Amino acid sequence: MSLAAPLDSLTLLAIFHALPGAYLLLSPKFIIEEVSNTYLAETLTERHQLVGHYLFEVFPDNPQAQEAHAVRNLRASLEQVLATGQPHQMALQHYDVPNPEQPGQFTERYWLPTNIPLLDATGQVRHLLHSVVNVTDQQRTQAQLSESQRREQVAQAQADQLVRATLDSSTAIIQVFDAVRDEAGHIVDFRWTLVNEQAAAQYDTNLVGQRLLSLNPGVVETGIFERFVQVVESGQPHAYEQEYRHEQYDGWFEQSVVRLGDGVVSTTTDITARKQAEAALRHSEERFRALVTQAAVGIAETEEERFTYVNDRFCAITGYPRAELIGKLVSDITHPDDAVRDLHLLRHLYATGEPFTVDKRYVRPDGSPVWTLASVTSLHSIPDHPNRGFAACIDVTDRKWAEQELQAAHARTIDILESTTDAFYALDAEFHFTYVNQRAARLWGRNPEALLGRHYWTEFPSAVGSESYKKHYQVQQEGRPVQYETVSPLLGTWIDVNIYPGQQGGLSVFFRDITERKRTEQALRHSRERLQEAISIETVGVIFSDLEGSIHDANDAFQRMSGYSRNEFVSGQVRWDEVTPPEFMTITRVSQQELLAHGKNTPYEKQFLRPNGSRWWGLFAGKRLSDTECVEFVVDITETKQAQHQLHDFNRQLQRMNTDLDNFIYTASHDLKAPIANIEGLLQALQHELPAQARVGTVPAILQLMQESTARFGRTIGHLTDISRLQKEFDQPVTPVSLARVVAEVQSDLAPLLAQTGAHISVAIPEHVTLTFSEKNLRSVVYNLLSNALKYRHPDRVPQVCLSCQNQGQYQVLAVQDNGLGLDLSQGKEKLFAMFQRLHTHVEGSGIGLYMVKRMVENIGGQIEVHSQLDQGSTFLVYFPQG
Repeated sequence: MSLAAPLDSLTLLAIFHALPGAYLLLSPKFIIEEVSNTYLAETLTERHQLVGHYLFEVFPDNPQAQEAHAVRNLRASLEQVLATGQPHQMALQHYDVPNPEQPGQFTERYWLPTNIPLLDATGQVRHLLHSVVNVTDQQRTQAQLSESQRREQVAQAQADQLVRATLDSSTAIIQVFDAVRDEAGHIVDFRWTLVNEQAAAQYDTNLVGQRLLSLNPGVVETGIFERFVQVVESGQPHAYEQEYRHEQYDGWFEQSVVRLGDGVVSTTTDITARKQAEAALRHSEERFRALVTQAAVGIAETEEERFTYVNDRFCAITGYPRAELIGKLVSDITHPDDAVRDLHLLRHLYATGEPFTVDKRYVRPDGSPVWTLASVTSLHSIPDHPNRGFAACIDVTDRKWAEQELQAAHARTIDILESTTDAFYALDAEFHFTYVNQRAARLWGRNPEALLGRHYWTEFPSAVGSESYKKHYQVQQEGRPVQYETVSPLLGTWIDVNIYPGQQGGLSVFFRDITERKRTEQALRHSRERLQEAISIETVGVIFSDLEGSIHDANDAFQRMSGYSRNEFVSGQVRWDEVTPPEFMTITRVSQQELLAHGKNTPYEKQFLRPNGSRWWGLFAGKRLSDTECVEFVVDITETKQAQHQLHDFNRQLQRMNTDLDNFIYTASHDLKAPIANIEGLLQALQHELPAQARVGTVPAILQLMQESTARFGRTIGHLTDISRLQKEFDQPVTPVSLARVVAEVQSDLAPLLAQTGAHISVAIPEHVTLTFSEKNLRSVVYNLLSNALKYRHPDRVPQVCLSCQNQGQYQVLAVQDNGLGLDLSQGKEKLFAMFQRLHTHVEGSGIGLYMVKRMVENIGGQIEVHSQLDQGSTFLVYFPQG
C-alpha cells in the first residue's frame, strides 16, 4: 500500500494550532508568526494579540518581579540559538504574563522553555520554534511542600518534647513493645521500649528492656500474646475487652493494639497509617512530573472515521505499524467502553466543527489498553472534506494509573475512617467541616455531605460556650492534643473526646459514646455500697476465707455468733478445722471441694465451736470470689434447731397417743360387739316371751326405743371399727389403677339404685387414664361420691351425674357433678367432711363417708374440694397426685 500524499499548508496550519503543547513560531527578529491554541490558553491571550507582534512587546517584564530577569534570560537564549543553530533547553523561568482582566497587572507563571532553530536548505535559521511547559502549579506545590516540610520538622521537634508529657498525662496504660524473634524469624516474646507513668506504676521495676513473658506469663493463657503477634504479622489493629487476673493485675480492661514497626503499641486510641498516604502522594507527584515533561505527541488524520495519516509516535502509542493503521476504522482500535461516546463526539465534530479534548483508550494488538489525552479538531473548512478530522494525543497511561492509585489511597483512608468505631470529623482553621464520617453523622442525625464546608458553631449553636467549644480553641491556640470526657451538649450523653492539631490551624477530632461505661461505673459504685450495707446486716454473718481453710475476715454479726473478735480473724488465728466439731468435718470438706469445683456450694447445716467450748448451729452457703478467696454467708439457726428437736419430741409423743387411741377404739369396738349382740338377743327374747296383757301403756314404745338405741349403738360400734381400720390402713400399697374400669364396676354395684331413681350417668374418662392409688380405696371414693349424688337427689328432677377426669399439673383431678339438692356451705365446709356430721338429715346416713374419703385422699398427699349451690347441685373435685 502506498503512503498518503504530503500534507498541504492548511493542514499543517491546523495541526500546529491543535498541538497539545504550547508553541510559538518566531522570526529571527523575534516577531511572532504563529501560535498554538494551548499557548494562547496558557498565556491568557488571543491569536490577533500575538501574531505579527514583537515578542517582548506583548510579553514585557513584570515590574513587581524584577529579580526574575525574564526578558533578559529569554532574549539571551534566543540569540544563542540564532548564533549556534542549536536547540537550547532553558532552566526554570519565572515569567509572568499580563492579566487581560486587570490592565497593568500580571498573572504569575513559571515555565520550562525550549528554543529550537528551524533551518533552510543552506543551514541558515529561517524560524525559531519556542515551546513552553507551564509548571506554575507544580512550583506552587513545591513551595507549599517545602514550607510544609519545614513546619513538619518544627512540629516533630515539638512533638518529641511533648510526647513524654502527653503519654504521662494520659489516664490509660500505654506501652510500646518490640518483637523478639528466634533464628527462624518467629516471634517468641516482646520487649518494652516505652511506657507512660500509668504503666510503670503497675510494676516494681523499670520496664524498658524487660521481656513481656518474664513479667506477665499470663498473657499467653489469656490470648493477649497471640493477639500481639497477629497485629504484628497482619498489620491490622485489634481492639477488645479482656479479663485479666494474673501477676500484678486483677480485673477487666479495654485494650486496643496497633502495629509499630516490628512491634506493637498497646493503647486505647486507633492510629491510622499516615506514612502510606504520604508515600502514595509522593509517588503520584513523581509520575505527574514525568508526564508534564514528556514532549512526544501522537498525530493522526481521519476521513469518514478512517485513518488517512499517522505519525511514528502515534504508532508507538497504539502499538500498530503505520501500514496497518492507514484505512482502518478508528473504532477498530478504540476500547469498547469508549466506542459509543467517541462516535457521538466525532459526528458532532463533523456536524459543527467544534473541537473537543477527551481521555480516550486505544486497544493495542496484544489486547492491552493504552490511555491517551486526545485533542481533536475538524478540517471542516476544507471543501469536499466535511468529515475530515485531526487528532493530537499523548500517552497518559502512567497518569491514569497514578490517579487510580491516588484514588485507591484516598479510598483506603476513607475506609479506615468509616470503619472505625469512633466518630470522626475534621475542621479547617475557620472551623468549617472538611470531613465527617458516617458514625459522627449518624450520632448527630445529619447528612455528612451536607455538613461539608459548613461552620461548626453555626450548625451546632448549642455547643457554643461548652467545654468542647473551649477545648477546640485551646488545641488550636496551643498546638497540643487534648483528651477529655464530658456530657455532649449535642447528644446529651457522655462522650470521650480526643482533639489533635492539624496543618494550618485545622483540627482532627475523634469521639465515642461512653454513656454505657459511665452507667456501669455508677452501677458498680452502687453495687459496692449495697454490698457494704448487706455485709453490715446484723442477722446474717459474712466471712471471708482462703481455700485452705483460713478465715481472714468476718462482719460484726459473725463475730457475735462465733465468739471470736475481728483481730483474731484478720491475724489468721481462726481456721475451719479448729472450730468445727469432728462429726461435721466430712460435710465441711465436701462443701469446700464443691466450692472449689463449681464456684459455689449447696447450703448446709453444721455446728460451730465457740472459744468457750459451747456449740451453735449455723446454715452456711458460700461462693468462690477468686482462685484464692471465697465468701460464706451464715445464719444462726440454733433456736430453730432447738425448736425442731422439741417438735420432734412432741410428734413422737403425739404418735404414741394416736396409737394408744387407735388401740383403744379397736379394743372398745371389738369388746362391745358381744354385749350389744346379747342385749339385742335379750330384747328379742323379751318381746317374744312378754304376754299380750303386758303390752299395754308405754311398754311397746319403750321396747321400740330400746331396740332403736341398741341398733344405733351397734352401727356406731361398726363405724368406729371402720375408722380404726382406716387408720391402720394408712400405708395401703398403691398401684396404677384404671379409673374408667373402677367407675364401671361401681355403676354395676349401684345398678338397683340407678334403676330405682332413673338417673342419667355421663362418664368422660378416657380408657388410658390411670391413678396411682389403692384400688380398694379408689373404689370406696367413687362409690361414696356416686351414691351420695343419687341419695341426695332433687325430688323434682331426674338425677344427672357427670364423672370426668383432667390433668392439672401435678394432679389428676376426678370431678363428680350432680344436679341434686345442693349444699348450704355457709355452715362451713369443715362440717361437711367431719366425722358423724351431716348437712342433710332426711336421708339415712352415718356421717362418716366423706370423712373417710377425705382421709384416704389426704393420706397419699391429695385433697378434696366441693363447689355447691343450694337447690342447684354440687361438684366434688378429688386431686390425686401424679404417679
